[in-house]
Parts: sequence; C-alpha cells; structure tokens
Amino acid sequence: MRRWTIPMATAFVLLVTGLTTWRMWAWVASASFTGTDQRVTALLDVVKIGAAVAAAGGGVITLYLASRRQRTQELELQVRHAELRNRAAELVQRDRAQDHTEVAAQRTHDLAAQAAVDTREHAEAQRITELYTKASEQLGSEKAPVRLAGLYALERLAQDNPHQRQTIVNVLCAYLRMPFDAPTDAPGNGDDVLADHHRRVQEREVRVAAQRILREHLRPGDNPTVPATSFWPDIDLNLSGALLVDFDLSKCRLRSFTASSAIFDSGCTFHKANFTGDALFVGTRFNESPAFDNVRFESLASFGNARFSKNVRFFRTKFDERAVFYETHFDGDADFSAARFGTATFFTGALFNQAAIFQGAWFVGLALFSGNLYLGGPSFSTKRTDNLEDEFSYAARFSGEVYLNARFDGELSIDGCLFKDIEKHRILPPGLRVSDQHVDVEGLEGRWRQIVIDDDNEAKNSESSDDVADNPTQGTKKIHEIVIKGITAWDQD
Repeated sequence: MRRWTIPMATAFVLLVTGLTTWRMWAWVASASFTGTDQRVTALLDVVKIGAAVAAAGGGVITLYLASRRQRTQELELQVRHAELRNRAAELVQRDRAQDHTEVAAQRTHDLAAQAAVDTREHAEAQRITELYTKASEQLGSEKAPVRLAGLYALERLAQDNPHQRQTIVNVLCAYLRMPFDAPTDAPGNGDDVLADHHRRVQEREVRVAAQRILREHLRPGDNPTVPATSFWPDIDLNLSGALLVDFDLSKCRLRSFTASSAIFDSGCTFHKANFTGDALFVGTRFNESPAFDNVRFESLASFGNARFSKNVRFFRTKFDERAVFYETHFDGDADFSAARFGTATFFTGALFNQAAIFQGAWFVGLALFSGNLYLGGPSFSTKRTDNLEDEFSYAARFSGEVYLNARFDGELSIDGCLFKDIEKHRILPPGLRVSDQHVDVEGLEGRWRQIVIDDDNEAKNSESSDDVADNPTQGTKKIHEIVIKGITAWDQD
C-alpha cells in the first residue's frame, strides 16, 4: 500500500490542478469582457492559479517525502541502537560469564591452596607436637644427657617457631621450679653417697644449661635497632620458688620477671638487664652478692620481704615507676649509689644491718623510709666509702617528698644532700643546717639548697663524745618523722 502512496498523491494533485484550471478556464470563456485584453489577462491568471495549485500540491508531496525520509532514518537509528544495546548486553553477559568462570576457577584454586596449607599446617603442628612431646619426655628422664638433649630440642623448636617460644619458655621455667637439692662441697664417703652427689652435680649442670638457654635468647644484642636473630622478644619468666644456681640475666631484655620466694643459691647478676614489665622479687632470698648494676625497671620493681645475705649493688639502677623494698633485709652493704628512683620509692620497714649507701642517688618522686632500722647508718653524702668503685662529686638529690620515720643506730651521713624548694627556716637535726646559698644543678629546674654540717655544733659534739662512749644509747638517733620538700618537722629524741 505504501508504494502506491506517492503516485496516487501525484495523480490527485494533477487531477485537482486540471479540474481547477478547466473550471476556471470555462468560467472565463463564458464570461463577457469589454475587450480582448481583459479576456487574455483573465486566462493568464487562470493559468497562474493552476500552476500555483500544482506547485502547492508538489510542495505537500515534497514535505511528505521529507517526513517519510526522516521517519525512516529515525527508525534505522532506533534499530541500530537496539542492535548496539543487544550487542552490549551480549558482551556484558559474556563478561559476567567469564568473570564467573574466573571467580569459580580462583575459588577452586584458593580452596585447593588452603587445603594444601591446612594440610601442611596440620602436618607441621603434628610434627611440632611430636617434637614437643618427645622433648618433654626427655626432660623427665633419669639420665642427665637425655634431659640435656630435651632442652636443646626445645630450644631448636622455639627458635624455628616464634609462636611457640613463650610456651617452651614456660616449660623451661617449670623445670627450673621443680624441687632440687644442690650438691655439697664435701659429699662424704660411701658408694650411695657418692652416687647421689654425682646425680646432684649432673642435675645442676642441666639446670645451668636451661638458664643459659634463657639468657642467650633474651639478649637483643649490641645493635638497638636490629636485634639479634637469636633474640626472643616479649618473653615472661616465672621462676617463683625456684632454686637457681649461677643465675645470669646480664644484658637481657624481657617483659615480666617473677622470682617470688625463689632462692639464688650462688652468685647472680642482672647487669644492664631491662625489664619492660613488672619485676617481682617478693620474699626472694639472695645467698650471695647479687649485682643489679645499670638495670632498668620500666614498671613495678618489688623486693618486698626479700633478704640479701651479703652485699648487694644497685649502682646506676633506674626505677622508672614504683620501687618497693617493704620489710627487706639487707645483711650486707646495700649500695644504691647513683640510682634513680621514679614515681614512688618505699623502704618501709626495711632493715639495714650494714652500710646503706645512697651517694649520688636521685629520688624523683615520693620517697618513704618509715619504720626502717639502720644498724650501720645510711650515707646520702658525697663522702666516698670503701666498697664504692666510682667517685661522685654530688650527693643524693630529692625532688619529691621524703618521709623518714626511721631509727639510726649508726652514723647518719646527710651532709651535702640537695633538696628542692627547701625552706631555710625549717628545723633540722642537731649538727646540720641549710646552706645559705642556692646550688645550680645542671639540667634541673627549681631552687636547690644543700644540707651542710653546722660548724657551731662541732664543739658540742666533741664534748659529748666521751659521754656517748660511756653510754652508747645516747648516740642513737631516733627520727620519728621527716617530710622534706618544704620540710614540715624533724622530731628527734
């Protein structure tokens, strides 16, 4: 039908043009005109009108053709767009199918890889368990060489498996906490006695080997930024109640250390050790002379109820937080020279049977010495003692409050000590006074004064020395309460 539209429209236009021209021509021909010129003019107008009708019809046909062409183009564009959309949808579907295939393949690969990892981990865990069980069984052997083999097997296991280190360290600590009878120097006679002595000596060597393993793997090395490969970081040691022989943690760094009620039977050293967590020596007994020189306690350090049978050195030891020496017994000299005490220091109820040396010590925070008994007399002054290896040009310094409620049966040496913000008019014990001049302490702020010997009392002290010799109790100083940092009172009998 559409293919006949243009011819029919053309025929219709021609028909209308012809009829219009014919009718008008007939009308002009039948009309009466006054002259020939008028008739000719009218006929020409009829021709013009017919031509105009034909032109109008042609214009209509032309517009129709243009509309048809535009419509056709729009339809073609719609078809093309539809084809493009279909093509894009096909590509998207294909990509989705490809992605799904790849995801499925990757998931299958991951599952296979995870299964392989699980298999390896299971095999590794089973191997570790078998090695751990075997080494633990070796530790329970009656033969010392077998126990040593168990120790070194556990060491290798911990070195190769960092996540097992704390567990293995706990096993070593548990072994050291087991009951142990140390060998004597004179074993005696008899086969049974000698055999028992030999067994004890072998057990001591096994324990020393266990301690050596702990020491070697708790030393980070000399480079602070790059620890040694053998170093085991963030380790906790629990040796409560253990009997330890020749214990050495020098230059070691560990998190927490618990040795409550432990016995250090022979010499032990913690030289330059670093405790990042709590260090507990509550009720610990030191039979020889322990060395805590240059040790740093970053958290609580508690020596409450501990007993030092011989001399002990805390030379240049640094207590960042609380240092507790509650009812601690010092049977030998207690040397705290150049030590630095942090937020709070407690020597409540401590007993010093020999010299208590605090030369060059610095008490940054609270220092509580109440209830102490000094049989040998404490020294806070610049005077050097025989057992001090290093010379100091300064005495003890107190930045915080100091409470003394102690008994001094020996000589109290406090000459030259520096006290921050001390007031000159406060009352001091006889023979001591506050210096008239301030002292500048390098690197420290505030107003500092020295406690010095009062020259006016030297004569009185010399006159009363004979009486003190006849009656020793007169020389005993009992200072009931001292609060330094703006001293409140000295109450002396």
